[in-house]
Amino acid sequence: MDARKVVSPKSNVSHVEVIYDNGGFAIAALQWNKKNRIAIRWNGSGDSLGYPQSHSHPTWFVIPKEVALAYAQNLKNTQMESIIRASSDEPFV
Repeated sequence: MDARKVVSPKSNVSHVEVIYDNGGFAIAALQWNKKNRIAIRWNGSGDSLGYPQSHSHPTWFVIPKEVALAYAQNLKNTQMESIIRASSDEPFV
């Protein structure tokens, strides 16, 4: 599944920008309920929808900012780190 095409759940997700994609795993900066968040997913392969998915639609999984930041720092990806730092510090509810 091409991570750039994942826009579900439509009632929560908008402005998806994939900031990392190694083919099997993707990280995106997106708006979840109008707040900038960081989300992840496994892309799957072939006709697979990847994971997570809900009601036969590929979805994103919002993760804590600190987790995403640690991943970007481990990769030494300063551009991704900058995008993550700009995401919301508010608790996810």
